[in-house]
Amino acid sequence: MFDVDILKRHEFHDSIIETVNWDLNTQFFNLKGEFPEWERTENSGCLYYCFWFSGVKNLSIEEKDYRESSIIEIKIIPFESEYHVEIMIDIEFGEFAAIEFYCTNISCDLYKYKGMSYQNVYYDSQYQLSFQKMRSAYKKHNFLETEYKDLGDGYIVKADSYGTKGYVENNATYERIFIQKCCLMYQNKTIFEYESIYRMPRITAEIIHHQNGQKYFLFKSDLYGLNVYNMEDKSVFYYIPEGLWHHYQHILGESFIITDIHYDSETNKIAYEGCYWGGTNDVMAGDFTEPMNFSPELVSMHEIVDPEYELYDDIDFGKWKNGELYLWADRKIEKKIDVQKWVCLL
Repeated sequence: MFDVDILKRHEFHDSIIETVNWDLNTQFFNLKGEFPEWERTENSGCLYYCFWFSGVKNLSIEEKDYRESSIIEIKIIPFESEYHVEIMIDIEFGEFAAIEFYCTNISCDLYKYKGMSYQNVYYDSQYQLSFQKMRSAYKKHNFLETEYKDLGDGYIVKADSYGTKGYVENNATYERIFIQKCCLMYQNKTIFEYESIYRMPRITAEIIHHQNGQKYFLFKSDLYGLNVYNMEDKSVFYYIPEGLWHHYQHILGESFIITDIHYDSETNKIAYEGCYWGGTNDVMAGDFTEPMNFSPELVSMHEIVDPEYELYDDIDFGKWKNGELYLWADRKIEKKIDVQKWVCLL
């Protein structure tokens, strides 16, 4: 059931329309717009909204260019199995228009920004609540398994997993709780501990020998982001990007999922293998001159070797050699990239 009170909690009057799209064959209607200044500065802090209407019928709309027009009012009246929608628009110079239809489903997302945000949300109190919630799984009967990753030179990562199964009670679905207690060990002695709240298919962690002469342990504590432990002075930098634009009530959106890490001490560049959720393999490259304050901005190698995404599906890491990055396209075609040329453009 759509919460029609969203029209009271947020100021849609005087918002500016970005796009209006509809398709009677698939019975959908879409409205995107930009909130007026009051909503941004005095209310929710949101900049943009997006309405999706499905099961649309009896659509009354004129073929006009509604971009840059302003919203006068949006009315949504619920009935037993459908909604009656009216959208009043001020086009320009006293010209008005009304869009009217019935539909069966409505959703509305509100955004604080567009595109990608690299702001670090790890230390945000709302994000830290995720860890507090997951720690309730630390019980003997919730133990799942112990995994190991050999990092070489006597270093091993040990991860003890705890979790519960999701269940349904009183028509409410309760999430599965999961957490890993992880240890970086040297010759069977724990030298650093951390937690992870997302179960990856395998442990993502590496030790790198940096150009500055120090050793760093790179690891993950969630699906997104990357953390760095300075093995010399014992300091830690945790980083989770705010990610791609998302509903404002969520703490973060999607970002690149790192699965493998490859640092090049000759250039101080780093290459991450991974993907976006549900996407094909890619390699993202960036600067790693300052490990404890590394730049989160990355360059997609897929967008360099196949910018139209027409030639290849997967791009995988091959090797670093003489300061250049070698890739495999669909595991059979080798590509050589001058990474410094592209990373310096960030």
